[in-house]
Amino acid sequence: MHPASAIRLPLTAILNKDGHSLVWVVDDQTAQVSPRAVQLGSAHDDQVLVTAGLASGERVVTAGVHMLVAGQRVKPAGATEVAMKGPQP
Repeated sequence: MHPASAIRLPLTAILNKDGHSLVWVVDDQTAQVSPRAVQLGSAHDDQVLVTAGLASGERVVTAGVHMLVAGQRVKPAGATEVAMKGPQP
């Protein structure tokens, strides 16, 4: 059973750096990204559960995460709103 607060993301959204799992969160006001440490749960196919570090409604980059730097501006087409919570069929 998955924690109620788990958020499902594509594996392509996860950046592993210095032994930590990160995602790039997009600021809706500025379209700039900032790194955020997250805790991961189980992975299945091309998705992984994020069990801590994100809130529903935040936007994260799902492609090109290895090429970003803090404060960089991104286009919304490269972000996914975090909306899928809990176990999914």
